Amino acid sequence: ITSQKYSPVDPSKLFMSSYDGVIRCLDFIKGEFVSVYYREDYEDKSAQLITALDISPDGLLLYFTDYN
Repeated sequence: ITSQKYSPVDPSKLFMSSYDGVIRCLDFIKGEFVSVYYREDYEDKSAQLITALDISPDGLLLYFTDYN
């Protein structure tokens, strides 16, 4: 896990990024993970390495950075 942020509008949801190119949301109410973003089509595998994430204050936008 490279970064984690709670949703600013729903504290029962935790977003996590990882080096495997996936951003997941853990819903504590439902007790399940949901993949909200993933990459598999990049030829440069280092571009898949998500290094950080953030969420806009209104909870509508998810920002992230990759290795490149």
